[in-house]
Amino acid sequence: VGDDAAGIVGFTSGTTGMPKGVVHTHRNLERIVRHMPAHDGLRWGSRCAFTGTLAFAAGIWGVVLPHLYVGGEISWMAGLAPDQWVDRMIDERTTFTYAPTPLMGAFADAVRRRPEVLEHLDGVLHSGSLAPREAAVDLVDAIGHRYVETYGMTETGAPVTATVPADWRPGAEADDPFSSAGRATSIARVLVLDDQGREVPTGEVGEVVVESETLFAGYLDDPAQTAAALRESGSGVPRLHTGDLGSLDAAGHLYVRGRAKDMIVTGGMNVYPAEVERVIARAEGVADVAVLGVSDERWGETVVAAVVARPGSTVDLEALDTFVRGQLAGYKKPTRVRVVDELPRNASLKVRKDVLRRQF
Repeated sequence: VGDDAAGIVGFTSGTTGMPKGVVHTHRNLERIVRHMPAHDGLRWGSRCAFTGTLAFAAGIWGVVLPHLYVGGEISWMAGLAPDQWVDRMIDERTTFTYAPTPLMGAFADAVRRRPEVLEHLDGVLHSGSLAPREAAVDLVDAIGHRYVETYGMTETGAPVTATVPADWRPGAEADDPFSSAGRATSIARVLVLDDQGREVPTGEVGEVVVESETLFAGYLDDPAQTAAALRESGSGVPRLHTGDLGSLDAAGHLYVRGRAKDMIVTGGMNVYPAEVERVIARAEGVADVAVLGVSDERWGETVVAAVVARPGSTVDLEALDTFVRGQLAGYKKPTRVRVVDELPRNASLKVRKDVLRRQF
């Protein structure tokens, strides 16, 4: 088998549509695995508490194979309650773990109950979906400089941005490190472009476009989708048009606003669901939230939200409406809010907004 033959096919999460098969060659898979230890700060013999499953393709090339590459160990912890997860980490002297968005708060609380886990813990990775700012603040408070936030996708192979320990210390250069996905890694270049392909000014929102040594070869049996996503730059370097919206600050830190397909246009005004979600997440009694747009005869689209109550709590919808009204412009405020038992998620724990949309 040649180096440029397909080595692995990982499917996208399909949160906004049908999953696509992302092809990485043997050569690219090797690049990814060799890069990840430096990216995540893995040392020789790293011991990983892996909370994902093999259904999460990026976990294979981003966590499992890199640990084998450095002579490390993998301990499978998917499905464990946070206290059990931390107990196992202490028993096994874990040096690295992955904290998915829904478990960040519970993991931080478990660490506070058993702080001895920090004696041997080098890194806690979060990636895959936007973390509420408050969740990042809370986790950094519990684990300090060990927190690593990244940005990437199945198509990039390795992440293309990452935070570093200095981001969590006084004097950090980011406008807001807790809302940032860090700066471009050594193998990548990150741009934010307008719909004419021009770089937007610092702080303005556009499409996130990346160049990287670990970009995918194409979508499985789908040349049209491949051509739409992978385009040549003026210098002949392939660029991935991610379909994500974001901005860069003056120091080059990336702030992801969400998927372009998720952006809500209501009465001609743009609403970024992540902004609304960050506000609702701070409301009393709210444990989890997803914001999306649904069709509306008058406005074209309208903002709606699904919220999950904290255990033992209820969500007062009238109080929530008052809270949100005081934080956001009127057109950004959800016109409908549903309280649900849980948000539908896929194998990588991303919210299935396509499923939620059918409930409104």
